[in-house]
Amino acid sequence: MVLTKGQAEAQASTDQGGSDKLLSTSADAFEHLAAVMQIIAEAVPARCSTRQVLAFCIIVYANAKGQSVTLSQVRETAGEGLGQSIEKTIQMFFAPSKQQPDALGWLEQEVDEDDRRKKYLKLTARGRHVANEITRALAD
Repeated sequence: MVLTKGQAEAQASTDQGGSDKLLSTSADAFEHLAAVMQIIAEAVPARCSTRQVLAFCIIVYANAKGQSVTLSQVRETAGEGLGQSIEKTIQMFFAPSKQQPDALGWLEQEVDEDDRRKKYLKLTARGRHVANEITRALAD
C-alpha cells in the first residue's frame, strides 16, 4: 500500500509508539537482510539493480522447487517490480558475450523441446553457488 505524504505523516504521528516497537522487534530480520544484501553486493557488479536481483531470486526459487521458469513467468511473479526493460538487463546473468563481456554466468537458457519459442531460465553451477551463499546467510 502506497501512502501519500500527508497520509504517511498522519499515520506516523498516531502510530509512533507502535511502529517503534515493531522496528525494535524486527532487528534480527534486518540483520539477516543486511547479511544477504552484503553477499549480493559483493557478488554482483555495482551497475546491477535491485530489480535484476529480484528477477534472479525468482529464478532461484523456481529452480529450487524443480520448476521450469520463463522470463514471462518471472515478470508475472514480480508484477510491477521488474519494470519494462528486464529482457535486456537480465542479460548480465548469462554467459559473457560481445555485448555483455562482464556478464556473470549465473543463468543459462534451455529451449523447450515442444515449443522452441519458449526458453527456460536455469541456474548454472556459478549461479547455484551464489544462491547457496545467500541461503547460508539467511540460515545464520
